[in-house]
Amino acid sequence: MIINSKVFPSIQADPNYTGPDNDDAQHVILEFNSVYISQQATSEYCSQNDSFYLQILNDGSIRKFLLSSFISKDIISKIVRGDLLLIIDNSMEVSEYLVDVIYEELVIKQGIPAKQIVLVTGSSDITSRVFEISAKLKQDRIKLECFNISEKVIQGNISLLAAELKQYRRTKPTKVYTTFNRRWRPHRIAMLGLLYGRNLLQYGNVSFGKTSSIDSNPIGDWDGQYDKLIEEFKDTVIHEQLIAGKNAGSLLPLQLDLSEPPSNRFTLDRQAIGFYTKSIISLVNETCYDSEYRIRFLTEKVFKPVSCMTPFIIASTPYYLELFRECGYKTFSPFIDESYDSEPDDAKRLNLIVNEVERICKMTPIEQDQLLINLEPIVRHNFEVLTQRRNFIQRLI
Repeated sequence: MIINSKVFPSIQADPNYTGPDNDDAQHVILEFNSVYISQQATSEYCSQNDSFYLQILNDGSIRKFLLSSFISKDIISKIVRGDLLLIIDNSMEVSEYLVDVIYEELVIKQGIPAKQIVLVTGSSDITSRVFEISAKLKQDRIKLECFNISEKVIQGNISLLAAELKQYRRTKPTKVYTTFNRRWRPHRIAMLGLLYGRNLLQYGNVSFGKTSSIDSNPIGDWDGQYDKLIEEFKDTVIHEQLIAGKNAGSLLPLQLDLSEPPSNRFTLDRQAIGFYTKSIISLVNETCYDSEYRIRFLTEKVFKPVSCMTPFIIASTPYYLELFRECGYKTFSPFIDESYDSEPDDAKRLNLIVNEVERICKMTPIEQDQLLINLEPIVRHNFEVLTQRRNFIQRLI
């Protein structure tokens, strides 16, 4: 049982943030920070042990703040003695290197026993990092759970938005694809450039802000960001395509359901439903993309089209779709070419994704209708899996 389920610290320390009240960042209360607490009965650790709950967004939080700055000495003593588990919830923003920081800052520097720490992550891929770091430092392994908060939240949205979902499902598509983009991430910038360079924007509903919605550090230098990508992908299959797509920045902002700058839309928005259901596919630009980032992270971005029974193509880290299938869902091969999912090269993977989007865009209306017919059983299966899920917490270690 979580002993502080009504009052608990939630910390958010951005190392790049220099705005007001940074010293009080540990008191920031996040919009969805009680979702794990509401699910604690399905956590083996919470159901069998008294626990103290703490939510963080990034490893900078633990680097910046000592536990004693927001947890009483009495609670810390109980954790050290083994009377309490320390639950660290990072399920909203997965960080592989948070494992390193927990060992360095909490276990080694602050003397918190590893066996008393439960890291709640949003990706099962974190498991290998725990084994690696604990062995390297000759420490006990921390406990580990995977909690897919995005899946849980979007499932709840379905019941709240049942009328809207029924109203829009499924109308005649007016566009081939819909793609929502909020934060400026390199792969999203590159994707927009490739779509522009191939003259594919006309087939899609596309959102892309003129600035990135990072409140404390807005990004709006399209030319500077894009030039970096052109240089980064020099001598790759997409280099010339990126050069051809640089003028995509002149179109910004591209707005669909939200004003500029866009805010974080963790939930399914009423306005967004119509865009999903009136498109043949959703082109999902996930949070993580670079293959060097070894974490596959299923966020709300994939569960939103699932909730609207819309097929999708995913721009994310390799083998993302493999993990999605392991969760009981189905993907869309052979009707959609998903060979991109196993491509380790970031440039080639992005090229394969845009190739498949272009193929669907260039289909005849009859071919597009048949594609939707073929995909209908898959999207219905995925909708049923999402709506019937009951346990969102998996013990990993």
